[in-house]
Amino acid sequence: MTKNMNIKKAASALNQNQRQIKAALDGKEVIFAAVEKGLGRAQFLLRLEDNKTATGTPRGLFTSGTMRVSPGHIVIVEGNIKNGFEIMARIDDLATAKKLVKLGYMPPKILAFATSTVTGFSSETEEDIFDRSEVDISSAGEPSMGGSSGRRQQESMAAALALAERLGAPVTKEDVDIDLI
Repeated sequence: MTKNMNIKKAASALNQNQRQIKAALDGKEVIFAAVEKGLGRAQFLLRLEDNKTATGTPRGLFTSGTMRVSPGHIVIVEGNIKNGFEIMARIDDLATAKKLVKLGYMPPKILAFATSTVTGFSSETEEDIFDRSEVDISSAGEPSMGGSSGRRQQESMAAALALAERLGAPVTKEDVDIDLI
């Protein structure tokens, strides 16, 4: 039996994620990293701009149910190498990542690290990295392959999206990554 999603927590995570991305787009100096692999116990191996690796843990609101972090994601982090980093935001949209590189805010190496982490092949599949399995929120009432728990999760995420929009962060359904189990 799956656990019910905390809608307020999911909306808050989406809101904070969008605020960090907006701040980065506005030119705030942030540290970008590419997630190389999961180390277990909410620890991730991060690749930084200078080709160094460090560990990072997601912010408390970013759980696997609200904002899943996995290898290949580009993340915004705070902290240092000695004490580790805290993952503050996750960038899913390839267009946003390319815009950050074009504006000179994010080093191109980070995008290259993220694409090579997931694919390991060529740049042809670069588009697939950021193409997460989308869930059509408009069809939340229709039966899905996930059964009633999948439908419940879709409805919960739709409610979290609506709440995040009311909190003031413009969130689209592409910003939401739902992994139906």
